Amino acid sequence: MKILKWYVDWAQSHVGPSPLDPDPNWTGPLFTANRVGMAMYGYWFQGFIASDPHGLIKRSGFAASPQWGAKRISACMTGTGAWIPANSKNKQAAWKFMEYFMTGLPAMNRATSGWGNPSVKSLVPFMPHATTYQKDFLRVQQNELKYLGILHYSPYVGHDAMETAITKNLEPVLRGQMKLEDGAKALQAEVNKLLRLGKQQVGG
Repeated sequence: MKILKWYVDWAQSHVGPSPLDPDPNWTGPLFTANRVGMAMYGYWFQGFIASDPHGLIKRSGFAASPQWGAKRISACMTGTGAWIPANSKNKQAAWKFMEYFMTGLPAMNRATSGWGNPSVKSLVPFMPHATTYQKDFLRVQQNELKYLGILHYSPYVGHDAMETAITKNLEPVLRGQMKLEDGAKALQAEVNKLLRLGKQQVGG
């Protein structure tokens, strides 16, 4: 309920994208256009803003991940590593490509440009650290790695279905048309329904 309340307060304060202030793209361009002062992205985002011609990166800082609950965790929002399916028809070619992409020239280019953490420790020394702000970004990121973990979601509900359920049941709350407690109950009921349907589809 605290997290849902935070989201409601966020939207009603009009400080960033939400169903009340929809953004058709993503927050990155809003940040570089000086329309938002904070964006919740990982280390790779400094690689994105480094190309800003107005020197935005020099006026930006990198903070630790927000913490909910007693256990501190710094989860990855998007891609982490790569995998090869067990039933792959050409495992050798897949491994050769993975090895090249994760440890070869593409990996070196990502490491030196600051677009994320390298997959292998040998590339860490090549991460940007020449300037004061680059050192600060790297220091914070290296500390976050101590708390890196995976947030496990249900295998029975897809991301899109969950996002649709949240938006559908919380938007009336954001618009002041429903109490938060009622919106939360409606959200719980819909998530339970999605779980049941998901289990039925896999024969559970």
